[in-house]
Amino acid sequence: MRESQFGFSYSLSDMWQVPILTLPVIAGELGGAAIGYFSLPSPDGFMRLWLGGVLALIPAFPPGLLRQWKPRPGRLAAHALMVRRRGLVAA
Repeated sequence: MRESQFGFSYSLSDMWQVPILTLPVIAGELGGAAIGYFSLPSPDGFMRLWLGGVLALIPAFPPGLLRQWKPRPGRLAAHALMVRRRGLVAA
């Protein structure tokens, strides 16, 4: 992964360097979007989807990080920039 001049640029192939972390985060976001769509009181459907997905990122990141660390702890160190960025997006 190359660092861009803007400091926050990555491709889809960079995201899949830590697949065990990426899958729970994406699954959590999709599940949160579905829950948000059906349970949040906003009249705008897109806003319910977006807010549900964003709120689900916060609890989805730590289990994904733990699941990535257990079988392959070296992957987190090797791709620390990507892990840090996923964490910042989740926060």
